[in-house]
Amino acid sequence: MTSLSGFWDQEISTLSTTRFPSTIPQSSAGHTQQQEQQRSRPIRNAQPQDLQRIEYCPEDTYQTVASFIGGAKAQTNLIRATKTNKLFVCKHLYATYTTQGCISHGQTPREAKLPLGILAGPHPNIVVLFAGRNSIQGRYRLYMEYCSGGDLNRQIHYFAHLDQSAFGAFPVVRYDQEWRVRNLVTTPRMGTVPDFHVPAVVLLHVAAELIDALAFIQHGLHPNDSGVYKGGKEGHVPVIHGDIKPENILLRWPQDECYAGLPQIVLADFGAAKVASKTRGICGTKVYNSPEVLRMAHLREHDLPQFERLRYMPVMTTTSDIYQLGHVLHVLATYALFPVGEQPGRAKFPAAYNATSCGLWVLEELMQSCFQVEAKKRPTAAKMRSKGVGFRAQVKHMLSENGSLPRGVWKNSN
Repeated sequence: MTSLSGFWDQEISTLSTTRFPSTIPQSSAGHTQQQEQQRSRPIRNAQPQDLQRIEYCPEDTYQTVASFIGGAKAQTNLIRATKTNKLFVCKHLYATYTTQGCISHGQTPREAKLPLGILAGPHPNIVVLFAGRNSIQGRYRLYMEYCSGGDLNRQIHYFAHLDQSAFGAFPVVRYDQEWRVRNLVTTPRMGTVPDFHVPAVVLLHVAAELIDALAFIQHGLHPNDSGVYKGGKEGHVPVIHGDIKPENILLRWPQDECYAGLPQIVLADFGAAKVASKTRGICGTKVYNSPEVLRMAHLREHDLPQFERLRYMPVMTTTSDIYQLGHVLHVLATYALFPVGEQPGRAKFPAAYNATSCGLWVLEELMQSCFQVEAKKRPTAAKMRSKGVGFRAQVKHMLSENGSLPRGVWKNSN
């Protein structure tokens, strides 16, 4: 899938001016006296109506301020509306071809079809797609919000090199290298040993937000401000994302302070997504996949005749996404990948880390349940909702005790 992560390391400068189709809306951008004010500010869940504040800009002209070509599927541009100065993302998908080698014209690609159809919420934890347009020679333009906080992968790398003072009043735990060796955890992903673990408040916040995202795409459920989930569209069709990883999780800074200094966590890039009842074969990123997917990938590499016999069987389920959620939580907590297919009991946090919040013990158990080798033993997102509500309560308590995290801990904080 095409990553948007290259945008957040580029200097924003106008490269060209382009007339794009209309109907593209505005993106969501985002112990002193100020901290005391943040302690007293009410913290609530983001609601779908928060996204409905987006302003539409018909018939505007757009400047391309940055371009990023990634992978074989699309060219992605960061564009700015000249009238409102708001930033958006335009993803120009390359043409697809029929089995006869001809360009496929007029078809809506999967990456646009599901978010603009079944998943058209809006939902605060799902990336907002505004419009799709057929382009020249079978290509397709997809317009979406710009999440200025960057992606979770780059934020994890940024966390790894902060010193203790950067986290303000929040308790942090020095990274335990001996624990990593004892538990046979892989080498930290950034190539060097980090200084401190990510603050517990961030880990619990990300977990709660991703549970809400999966509860929506799998069950059509929305949480209200009291943590009670309500059904979305009648007859919601479950969707498998298929490629949940830090690179496909964005950080959006809300328009108000409902999150008390924490960004909204946004699930993005639905290029591998499928309707659960129609899924066939496998997809995703190898190191983040589930055991059932890797077994098929192994057949593709080592027993092609058997793979051809099974390739159109329904291998992936909604619980394949749950396994990928476990990977994200493990990487965020330990900076390292969990070996696919390993016994889930080996997925643990260091004891000193767990001691910073009682919610981490619960989250550790939840992560272990995500890593069940048998897909049917993993929890559904619907069954994880009560845990997510508890994580939010823990986050609110920690923020009321310590104030907001300093903005300096975020790689992109505006």
